[in-house]
Amino acid sequence: MDNFVLEATVASGQVQMFVGTDPNTVGDEGDPNTIWNRTSDRGIVQLKVKTTDKDFRMATWYYVKLVSISRRDALININLKQSRKVEFVPNNHDQFYGNPHQLFNSLLLYQKYQFETVNE
Repeated sequence: MDNFVLEATVASGQVQMFVGTDPNTVGDEGDPNTIWNRTSDRGIVQLKVKTTDKDFRMATWYYVKLVSISRRDALININLKQSRKVEFVPNNHDQFYGNPHQLFNSLLLYQKYQFETVNE
């Protein structure tokens, strides 16, 4: 499985981010359902969660609570990303270009290995 990244870009103010399994108590002090938390002072706060984490469960609802801990309002943008690990082996056995017909096969191979440069 791939990792997840919960990212909040904080333009102004300070933000504390909590993630838990109970929407009523997430972020409360001493709450056993609050699993992960991060604090930021402007900039980017990232919460990286690996699917191999002992607290991570598949098919579970997770609730995010963002709290402004500064005197002024916080201006933020929040994103949820999935970090995908991609492995590519260039062994010429791709399924996309597997056309056995001679006439079309040469055209596909020409398109596959055609490179353009701006220095020509």
